[in-house]
Amino acid sequence: MKGKNAAVYMLTLLLSVAILAGCGDSGIKKVKENADIVKEYNDAIGTYNKLALSFTSLARLVDDEIKKGAAFDKAFWDKFTEEEKKVLTRKNAMESYTFNYREIEAVMDEIRPFIANVERYLKAASEYREGGGDADREKFAASHRQLYNDMMEQSSRIVNKFDGIYNSFVVGND
Repeated sequence: MKGKNAAVYMLTLLLSVAILAGCGDSGIKKVKENADIVKEYNDAIGTYNKLALSFTSLARLVDDEIKKGAAFDKAFWDKFTEEEKKVLTRKNAMESYTFNYREIEAVMDEIRPFIANVERYLKAASEYREGGGDADREKFAASHRQLYNDMMEQSSRIVNKFDGIYNSFVVGND
């Protein structure tokens, strides 16, 4: 394992130890009884988090360019393309994730609209890029802000859904 993968693994391991230490005997028993669903929970939330983080990185790149009043030059679009590839890879991973537990698969009801907005966001950026100097910068900036804000609200709902699963199957607070 290298770099980010090792860091994610170590963070997951650390959080797992902290959870086990903090949930007492009944919580530990619940985790053991639900080990498979807990593993799927960790995998699913990890897959979603990678998507959300990569999108946030891309959106911040755009936001910084808008705030600077910069020209969306070739260097920007090269960096955007790198970030976009990460977003698309992680979007595909989330869409193709195989769920074994319907309790966890239910979170996809919240993730699908998030993914649809990722696609809308990328399409808007592509249209802006293709429009070049003729594109309406203010319209693009407004679209960027609206989609980003909508996606942050969606992300909050997704996190709440994952929290509910966590409380039910990991901690045992049904």
